Amino acid sequence: MKTKIITLSSAAAALALVGSAQAAYGPEAPQPTDAPGGYQQVMTAKTVGGGGGTLSAGWGNVRVNVSVPAGASGSPVQFRIVAPKLSTLAAAVRKSGFRRVRTVTGVAVSQTGVNGGSGTRLKRAVKISLSAGKLGKRAFVLRYDAAKGRYVRTAFKRENGRLVVRMVRPVALVVVTPTA
Repeated sequence: MKTKIITLSSAAAALALVGSAQAAYGPEAPQPTDAPGGYQQVMTAKTVGGGGGTLSAGWGNVRVNVSVPAGASGSPVQFRIVAPKLSTLAAAVRKSGFRRVRTVTGVAVSQTGVNGGSGTRLKRAVKISLSAGKLGKRAFVLRYDAAKGRYVRTAFKRENGRLVVRMVRPVALVVVTPTA
């Protein structure tokens, strides 16, 4: 009888430990980015190991895919796709000096190592692919530069109607189109 009680107690302790680890390490506890734009709504989160993996999210007409290559990190990393508040984001883009553009959408992709370390630098670049309805040929991508305290243009490619950015650190991106 004592053995059963000890076994049940051990099992309960193990479940409590796993439960608390998941609660502290899941999409229920968003990690807001420092970038202005109201990046608060975690759309999805996934822990990816050394073998790589993918995660995807969508809201409205926005689709975001994140491809993590094998060997991107030496240990498991949790990735989050976070949506912005569009009106707040548009104001931040204007404040960064981009006045003659329409803010189409934005996304923040953050990562946290299993042993902590928010903002862990990866060994290999992660591919972020964005689409938002029909993006014109003049659409371009901005990223938040914390050192400058504003959004700046960033390198991107077009692949099958999607805008693709590569990153090794957490990033907040904005897709804009010129209005003039």
